[in-house]
Amino acid sequence: MKFGSADISRRKWMAINHGNASSVLICCLGGSPDAGKTHESPQARAGAAEPFVPPPNRMGERFINPSVVTKLMSLQNNDADWLKRGKQRAAIARVLRKPMTAAEICDAARAFAPRLQLRDVWFLMRQMADQGLATPLNERSNNGRLYGLSDAGRRAVAAAFDLAVAPLSESMDWRRYSWVMRARIRKRVLLGLAQMEARSPDGQTASTIRKFIRADYPVGLNPVIRAVRELADQKLIVCVGVTQIRACRLYRLSPGGHQILEQLKR
Repeated sequence: MKFGSADISRRKWMAINHGNASSVLICCLGGSPDAGKTHESPQARAGAAEPFVPPPNRMGERFINPSVVTKLMSLQNNDADWLKRGKQRAAIARVLRKPMTAAEICDAARAFAPRLQLRDVWFLMRQMADQGLATPLNERSNNGRLYGLSDAGRRAVAAAFDLAVAPLSESMDWRRYSWVMRARIRKRVLLGLAQMEARSPDGQTASTIRKFIRADYPVGLNPVIRAVRELADQKLIVCVGVTQIRACRLYRLSPGGHQILEQLKR
């Protein structure tokens, strides 16, 4: 667009140089490019820069019961109430008075929750571990994981069910304890050997151990021999001699075996 110098004022030239077509049209018609704009005071422009703060909503004070919000909707977790809310969770918390495997927990908790399955125990123990109420004592073990209550878990169980749980022993080798608990035959051999030692201080052979535990736990001789060898490798039982006739090895419990036995009897 081309304008003559006589028809264009200084204001029109400024509009053309800034490229504002609407201002050019207004100037050509004899108007002002600032027409239609609202002029704000410096105080108003300073106030517009401040963020908008909504007024406080006081609807809850009139229509919400504060006691209900505090008890059921509070952000502060109540571990005792959380343990009691689920039937299966409460059953597990009741029976977990000592370190136990998932299979032991499942067998004991079925007295309170008959429909409890082993997969439910795995899921609930992960929940309790995430909540900080339980801890796996052998985290590196792929199977036969051993669970025990943490300090927070013992306090929650005491508050929820009025049950006192002894703290975990720091001197116990929980890796070897869980290894014994993973195989029922190892546990039976260890308990049977302890009962036989209470009757006679002499060592016992694998055959005599098998005859002693066969009444309650029918088992062949080969599994007992294998369990005895494994317990000896873990230094839970020791060889104290051999028999005179067939040179069969005689075994007794070691100090480590007695320590695990005391934990088993709790």
